[in-house]
Amino acid sequence: MKLEYEAWKELNPNQDFSQKEYQQAIVNTRAFEYESISDSQKYKEMLFQMGAIVVIAGVTLICPLAGMALGAVYGAYELS
Repeated sequence: MKLEYEAWKELNPNQDFSQKEYQQAIVNTRAFEYESISDSQKYKEMLFQMGAIVVIAGVTLICPLAGMALGAVYGAYELS
């Protein structure tokens, strides 16, 4: 924390904060962002869904029948 304060002091020489005031300010800011397990799971699901859509679209462009079949399988998967 002391090294952080010294680096901050060098970058902001016109600010008049003591080290104790700096510590209190850092503790009270959003220095830590909480990510819950459900947030992480929702992010992974979103990436999976986006990847599936890209793959289905790519396959549909190359071979429309296979793309339709893959889309139907993915749709059934999403409904279940």
